[in-house]
Amino acid sequence: MRHLAGSFCSLGLGVSAFCHAVIADSKPEASAPDAVVFRTSAGTGPQHFALALRSAGTPESIKRHVILVDTSASQIGKFRDNSLNTLAAVLDKLPAGHSVMVAAVDSDFASLTDGFVPTGSEELKSAVSRLSARTPMGATDLSAALRNTFSQNPAVPMSVLYIGDGISAADQLSAESLDALVDDMISRSVSFHAFLLGPQVDTQLTGILANQTGGTFENSQAISVEASAERLAMQLTVAPEIIRNLEIDGQSLVLAAHDSVALRSDRHTVVFGKGAPSNQVHVSGENSNGKSLAWDVPANATKEAGEELHVLFERAEKSGGLNSAVVGIDGLMQSSVEFKTAVDQSIAVARRL
Repeated sequence: MRHLAGSFCSLGLGVSAFCHAVIADSKPEASAPDAVVFRTSAGTGPQHFALALRSAGTPESIKRHVILVDTSASQIGKFRDNSLNTLAAVLDKLPAGHSVMVAAVDSDFASLTDGFVPTGSEELKSAVSRLSARTPMGATDLSAALRNTFSQNPAVPMSVLYIGDGISAADQLSAESLDALVDDMISRSVSFHAFLLGPQVDTQLTGILANQTGGTFENSQAISVEASAERLAMQLTVAPEIIRNLEIDGQSLVLAAHDSVALRSDRHTVVFGKGAPSNQVHVSGENSNGKSLAWDVPANATKEAGEELHVLFERAEKSGGLNSAVVGIDGLMQSSVEFKTAVDQSIAVARRL
């Protein structure tokens, strides 16, 4: 059972920048090998590492999508305009032959389509018009919205795109509730994606959901709506690969991961560990069909990392792998920068006392 007891990041709005999942516009990890190791330097204390894995297989296609648009009170002005523009652009770029359900979410869940309707249909155009006429109000219950999507979907893979600030103020998820929600999404083959916009955003909750279910997320403050729409539409169609029994062979290392890890072919998934991996690392696991898979980390793909790995491992380890909102190598690199900034700021404050 995963839980968040003992973690130093809340599930609400992250206060520390280091608690935030990270959104990057550029994608330097695209040129990285499928398996990369980042490790701390040898010192007086225990060493830690981050294992970044990417699926090497040809991904299956997801053709069933739910787009949840946050209509809570915070979604006004330019943020509301951006959400409507993003919705329209993503719907326009989803492939023919796919089906979509659009819903408004705040304290209630209101479907704006009659179930799932074809891409390019008049029903979808009408849904955008009805959404634009809806008055933003109340707070968001993201957990209830996600569970409503389950009731609308048979046992087929589905992607969920959430457009909003990620703050589930109407339901401050407990550790147990988040754990159960993630387990349900994985068992139902639901991958979570988020496009974050608002005066404040909670990247911790959306980062955990995206990381655990094999989805993605972006931040509209960092990336233009137009630049994101085509990428979002493509990402929604890519199914993650669920890996179980993930192990690093022949070495006494500890991985802070649950019994299933969601990998994507378009980004790495980062798993934190304790120990000192060698320059030659062999990783093994099984996919959902029981097929054995393996990754070899090239010697030149073992990189030095900073003390942030100690903290990230402890957070993940105490929660059985759940409390990890670092998405991809880009997110790990940005976490390193933010950790160093937070430490420098703390030192500066201490010197002024």
